[in-house]
Amino acid sequence: MSATSRLAGLPARFARGERGGITSICSAHPLVIEAALLEGIATGMDVLIEATCNQVNQEGGYTGMTPADFRSFVEDIATRLGFDTSRLILGGDHLGPNPWKHLPADEAMQRADIMMDAFVRAGFTKIHLDTSMGCLGEPVALPDAVTAERAARLARIAEMAASQAGYDLPVYIIGTEVPIPGGAMEALDHLELTTPAAAVETVEVHRRAFAALGLEDAFARAIGVVVQPGVEFGNENVVVYDSAKATALSGVLRQMPQFVFEAHSTDYQPQQALAALVHDASPSSRSAPASPSRCAKRCSALTRSLLSLTACRKRRHCAARWKSCFWPSRRTGRNIITATPTTCACSAISPTATASATTGRIRRLRLLSTPCSSASKAAPSRRR
Repeated sequence: MSATSRLAGLPARFARGERGGITSICSAHPLVIEAALLEGIATGMDVLIEATCNQVNQEGGYTGMTPADFRSFVEDIATRLGFDTSRLILGGDHLGPNPWKHLPADEAMQRADIMMDAFVRAGFTKIHLDTSMGCLGEPVALPDAVTAERAARLARIAEMAASQAGYDLPVYIIGTEVPIPGGAMEALDHLELTTPAAAVETVEVHRRAFAALGLEDAFARAIGVVVQPGVEFGNENVVVYDSAKATALSGVLRQMPQFVFEAHSTDYQPQQALAALVHDASPSSRSAPASPSRCAKRCSALTRSLLSLTACRKRRHCAARWKSCFWPSRRTGRNIITATPTTCACSAISPTATASATTGRIRRLRLLSTPCSSASKAAPSRRR
């Protein structure tokens, strides 16, 4: 049985009372991917890694990678680590017109069609259909019927590509969440949970839209609905999952055993909250780089080193010499300039600390605190 087939069986196992889930690592940072794969090696479990439409698309996204590039990028890391790629699942997240929503809907959807074809042909087998955003001249949030019609259109593209690509047929995730993908920008006092009625309506409106295009077989492979179960993080705080508040939402799964819920923005949730999410209704949880403990340890080393570097640079008597390092974009070939100390007579930073640090990225600022010879030179990611 393939890894995608095991993923497809998740709702049936949940309906039988088996409680287990899978974390979707949504990142293009090599250290995050490495941490996830090392965890997969240690546990013998499948690893699910996803790329969003903004990270990766046929135009390169903000990583400079196409879907085929991203697959090669992940598989190269897996091969280096000795991870069995038959246990690797690649997913496309929020696939829809979002990168081109500044354009008229017809043009944005044409580009989304091309993107969907590229993802599926590259072997991405977990596909989140998200066409909920309005394009130029449209409302910010579209009616459910329009969203479902556009999702079904993309599913038809995916089915045609899958029939020719030679990979497993894709499984689909429908629905979206609020706030925006990647976490809220503002402080959050409370969240409005998805209502049971809204979750059921999401499923039924997509069922009708798929049927209108003759895609009943494809809809039978829809396994997840993205909902807001009460988890989110912003720049200033984290909203922790409260099982009691989500009781009604969790109970609605008894009406639709084909599905489980998928929770997004589960970064920073305590272990108990994550366990409760899986137990209640959301065996599929998506996180960004904050998730893997191995990566968290490295990020901690990075933070300490960056603080030391900052202190070091502020000392006028420091003898540190800074040299430029370059990380070439995989797609454009243009160099992204970073800096690293070559020597330092200041006690604020030691060569050991520098060598143990890793690459990091804060919004558009790229920082490299290791020499080029030992640094990872691949696309960083926190932004989705």
